[in-house]
Amino acid sequence: MNNALWITKPTLFIDGINPHAQLPYGLTVEEIVSAVNYVYDFLHDLNMSMVKKYSARLEDILLGNSFAGMLSELIVRGISESSIHVVRNRKIGGHPDLLPRGKYPGDTILKGEEGIEIKAS
Repeated sequence: MNNALWITKPTLFIDGINPHAQLPYGLTVEEIVSAVNYVYDFLHDLNMSMVKKYSARLEDILLGNSFAGMLSELIVRGISESSIHVVRNRKIGGHPDLLPRGKYPGDTILKGEEGIEIKAS
C-alpha cells in the first residue's frame, strides 16, 4: 500500500475563528485564514512527496524546535503574501518578523520598534 494515500490535507476549523477579531496593522481575518491555508497546502504537498519516497512526514523527521522554526517562517511568508499592510522582514535574524509595509527602507530592520513577531510551537 502507498503510505501517501493516508495523508489528507487539513482544513481550517472555521467555527473556531472570530470574524470580528481586531488585528494589528490593518491585518484582516481573511488574510490570516489565507496564511493558514498556505501552510496547510505547503505541508500537504511536501508530505505527499516525503511519504512516497521516505515513508515519513517532515514533522516526523525534524526535531520539534526545527519544525517550529520552519512553521513560523511559513506563517510569516503566508501572511506577507496575503496582506497588503504587512510584509516579511527581509533582514535575516531581523525582529520583528512582519513589518508595516513601507515603514522601514527596503522592508529590512535588525531591531524594529513596529511590527509583529511570529512564534509557533
